[in-house]
Amino acid sequence: MISLPARTDAHFVLVGGTDPDDPDSVAYAATLDALVQASGHSGRLHMVGHRADVERFYADADLFVYCAVQPEGLPTVILEAMQYQLPVIASAIGGAQEIVEDGIGGRLVAAGDRRQLTAAIVDLLDNASLRGRMAAAGLARLREVYSPARQLALTQALYAELINVPT
Repeated sequence: MISLPARTDAHFVLVGGTDPDDPDSVAYAATLDALVQASGHSGRLHMVGHRADVERFYADADLFVYCAVQPEGLPTVILEAMQYQLPVIASAIGGAQEIVEDGIGGRLVAAGDRRQLTAAIVDLLDNASLRGRMAAAGLARLREVYSPARQLALTQALYAELINVPT
């Protein structure tokens, strides 16, 4: 659990639900809830479960934290945060390393490194102008690299290459 004693005004929201038919998912959620309760910060750590209105959480946020400990190929949640013009702090694993330009559109931290994560959060919470610059850079990167038009062109080029490969 991270500790931000100097930032008692900070609130953290975990949006996402569990699969009630998956015992591992239910156990994980129970573990998270127990950690939140034991932290003494349950009034600042909010687990809201699965929501259809996630845009309101993005709109109310100052930054986005993706603190995965296992790699994910393309964590689209980071792309969503960039679309909502949020600076991103992400674990430097998997696809997050390709999406987030460290120091430009956000910060990459070592997966599981609570001190690094805490320092990045505090730094961005304390620096609104940096948050603004990173948010703008992240949105620009999203539009340049992950636009539907670019992804379509890359997919078409790949198919063209595969079709023309001699067998």
